Amino acid sequence: MLSYSTQKKICIAVMLSVLAVCDALREEEIPQGFHPHWSYRAVVYEMNLRRQSVEGTFAAAEQQLERLSDLGVDILCLMPVHPIGEKNRRGTLGSPYSVKDYRAVNAELGTMADFEHFLVAAHKEGFRVLIDWVGAYTSSDAVWTETNAREWYSHTPGGRMKFRDAGHDAVELDYRNPQMRAAMVEAMKFWVKKGVDGFRCCEVERVPREFWKHALAELRRVEKDLYFIADNEGNEFYECGFNATYALSLAELMDEVAQGRKTGADVSDYVLRQLRESPPTATHLTFTSHHGILEHRGGDKSRWGDKAAMMAALTYMLPHCLPMIYTGQEVGYEGRVPLWEKDAVTDWTPTLETNRYRTLNHIKHEMEALSSGERAGEFACEWGARSEMLAFRLNTMFSKTFCAFNFSDRENYLVTSRHVDLWWNEGASGDRVSIESGEEMRLEPWSHVIYYTGYAP
Repeated sequence: MLSYSTQKKICIAVMLSVLAVCDALREEEIPQGFHPHWSYRAVVYEMNLRRQSVEGTFAAAEQQLERLSDLGVDILCLMPVHPIGEKNRRGTLGSPYSVKDYRAVNAELGTMADFEHFLVAAHKEGFRVLIDWVGAYTSSDAVWTETNAREWYSHTPGGRMKFRDAGHDAVELDYRNPQMRAAMVEAMKFWVKKGVDGFRCCEVERVPREFWKHALAELRRVEKDLYFIADNEGNEFYECGFNATYALSLAELMDEVAQGRKTGADVSDYVLRQLRESPPTATHLTFTSHHGILEHRGGDKSRWGDKAAMMAALTYMLPHCLPMIYTGQEVGYEGRVPLWEKDAVTDWTPTLETNRYRTLNHIKHEMEALSSGERAGEFACEWGARSEMLAFRLNTMFSKTFCAFNFSDRENYLVTSRHVDLWWNEGASGDRVSIESGEEMRLEPWSHVIYYTGYAP
C-alpha cells in the first residue's frame, strides 16, 4: 500500500502530464470552425484601389474610410497590393494577380509606410483589413524566379517554367518543394506581423489542401483571431481552416432566376442543401458582383435591371451568409474595364444604392438572427409560398426575421404558417405589422419584404 504522500505525488505527476499533452495538442492544431468575434455580423467591402480613386493610392483610399464607416462596412478586403510583374504584362498596368514580390507593395499604390499608415487608420476607424493572397503562381519575372526557377516552379516536359494560362504573365509554383512552401508561409507571416487581420486566398483549389491546413494553423499561432476567405466553395476548405467560402453556386443561380431559367423553388433547394451539407460553423460569402463578375458579365443593373435591389437583399438575409460589396456598387457605378486598366469611380455622391446598402448593413448589424457560422438563426421555410417565391424565418433567442421574395413577373402570394406580429418592415414605411396565421400575403412582381424584431446582444 502506497503512502498518502506518495499517492498525492503520483496524482500531481499524472495531472501535470495530462496538462502538458493538452498544451502540446493546442500548439499542434488550432480548433477548426473558430471565427473571430467581430466577424459574425460583418459586411465585407472588396476594395479595388485602382477603382477607389483617381490617384489609386493607399493615401487616397484612406480619405474614404469615414465614408465607408458611415455606410456600415466592417471588413476591408484589399485586392493584391504587391508589385506587378513586367514581363508579358497584360494591358497598360498589368494584372494585380501577377505578383512579383510577396514582401513588397506596388509602387503605384504608394510605399510600405503608406500601407502601414492606411492599416493603422483603418483599424482606428474600426475596420478589419484583409489582403488578397495569390498562392498558386507568381509573375513570370518574380523575385523567386531569379534564384529558384528550377526548384520552386512547375515545368513543361521541355523544361520551361509552366505558364498559368495563355497570357504568359504568371508561372505555376510547385508545391512539392518544401523550401517553397516554407517561404510562402513566411511571406504570409510578414503581413500578419504588419497587422493585417487575414487573407482572401485566390484560386485555392490550385494549391494542395495539405498546405492550406498547415499554413493557416501556423499563421494562427502568430495571431489567433485571423480570418481566412477561400474564393471557392466546398466543405474541404472549411476542413483546411478557412472561415468562409465563396457562394459561387448562389451567384450562378441568381443569374438563372433573373433570366427565368430557375425559380424560387430552386433558391429554396439551394438553401436547404447548404444547411444539410455544410458544417454548422460554415460561412458563405454572398455577393451580387465582384471584380470578376463585373468584368466578364457586367454589373447588377445591366444584368438584372429593377431586379437588382431584391437580389442584393437576398445576399444579406440568407442563413450563414457574409455579404460583400464591390468597390463602386454602393453608388451604382458599373464601369466594365479589365483589371489591368484604370477604372476610377469619380463621383461618390450617395444614391438609391447607397441608402439600400446602408439599410441592409444596419439590419445585418442589429439582428442576431442574421449571424454567420454557428451563431446563425434557426431556419424555417414557409411552405405556403408558391414555387416562384422564397419565404423563410430566422430565429434566435434575441431576434427574429421574416423574409419573402417573389422571383417572378406576376403578383404572387403566400399563406403564413404562424403569426407574425410586431415586426419591423425593411421597406420605406418602417411600420409595425401583424399577420395572422393562415392569412394571405401578396407580393408584387420581383419584390420582397423583410420584417424583423429584437436586438443584437
